Amino acid sequence: MRLMAKEITNKEFKKVVRGYDVESVDEHLNLIEESYQALFRENQDLTKRVEILNEKIEHYVKIEDTIQSALILAQDTSKQVKLSAEKEAEHIIKNANESAQKILDKAQEDIIKLKYEYDKAKQEFSLFRAKFRSFMSIQMESFNDLEKDFYKDFNISKLEEPEFVESIHLVESANNVDTQKEDNDIYVKDIFDDEYSDVDDIKSFFAEG
Repeated sequence: MRLMAKEITNKEFKKVVRGYDVESVDEHLNLIEESYQALFRENQDLTKRVEILNEKIEHYVKIEDTIQSALILAQDTSKQVKLSAEKEAEHIIKNANESAQKILDKAQEDIIKLKYEYDKAKQEFSLFRAKFRSFMSIQMESFNDLEKDFYKDFNISKLEEPEFVESIHLVESANNVDTQKEDNDIYVKDIFDDEYSDVDDIKSFFAEG
């Protein structure tokens, strides 16, 4: 049973013969009352302080929970950002590799195409050269036959050939000598380009034939 301060002070004891001294007992009760009141007030103060501390602790606990939640959210966000960045990097690298491969494939196709066109042009020029040589040979034979008939019909001695005829003989002779050489195509082409300005027209003529 909890006693109050007034109950201690107002407590009455039975008086008996040869009992305790009343004044001493009252004085002691007063001291007890004062001590009790002091302890009671201290207890109340401590109780209030405990309540305040408990409120603060609850507040700090809430803050801690909030911080922990924020940290967890930040960690999750960081992981998601990292994964997203890695996927984006992989996507960029994949696209770059595909683009580079396409460029390489296109370059390879262009090289093959250019080589094919070069070989085709080389073959066409070789064919043209053979046709042109044949044409020149036939023409020279015709000229020789006409020349023989001319000398025979008119019973005259052989005339001195003009310079352009000698040039034709020289070209023909040079062509026959250089036929066995690997770089004959370029040499003959240079001679034809210098001597004849309408090589393309002649080429077209024989290509159609």
